[in-house]
Amino acid sequence: MNGYNCRHKHHVWFERTSSLPKEDPEPESVTIKGKTYDYYHMTQKMRSMERNIRALQREREALSSLGGDTKAISSKIKGKIREYEEFCRKCGVKPDINRLRYECGTSDLTKTEAWKNMKKRKKRLQMN
Repeated sequence: MNGYNCRHKHHVWFERTSSLPKEDPEPESVTIKGKTYDYYHMTQKMRSMERNIRALQREREALSSLGGDTKAISSKIKGKIREYEEFCRKCGVKPDINRLRYECGTSDLTKTEAWKNMKKRKKRLQMN
């Protein structure tokens, strides 16, 4: 019924007794680091940041499954989440933490950088 970025709200409606629900007002345009964001561009920037965080979480999962050190990438993820929350605060938009979730074991880890780097190392070792 609803897509990933659907913002429709569904309510029960009784004729003559129901009233329209109050809509959340869209925040005003904001300038951050010299760039002006209207509401649409705020949401697009947020989605971009969310995708990047989930990609880093996939990389961390790939590194841990390959037996690599995940401390550096974990701290990078925490920093990106802080940037995301700060951006949302400055824009006056509530951050959606659910969009940052990544369920382990649900994606193809062979497409991650960690996996590709491991394959390159194996090839180099086989050539020597």
